[in-house]
Amino acid sequence: MNKKTDSSVLREDTKVVVSGRDIKNYGGVINPPVFHGSTILADSVESYNSRYLEAKEGEQVMVYGTMGNPTAWALENAIAGTGGRLSLLKHILPDWQQFRLR
Repeated sequence: MNKKTDSSVLREDTKVVVSGRDIKNYGGVINPPVFHGSTILADSVESYNSRYLEAKEGEQVMVYGTMGNPTAWALENAIAGTGGRLSLLKHILPDWQQFRLR
């Protein structure tokens, strides 16, 4: 199915359901697979920290667990696909900065 639907004609509920999908990258699978990665490898602590700190605005980078993986990005993209009207969800999702050592 190569047909693209004009998102301006979709109802809000439909936008939530279809936003965030990346069918081309997952071999035609409609819903994105769940990534269960809690450990992200890096060459050093500095390179790990810089991947997030040096990311361009809007760039999705691998960070940790439920933040910064394709599963979380699908949710972020779904929220963005609704024009951010579901921004309340961002307040209930874990924030990676809460887990920094003090």
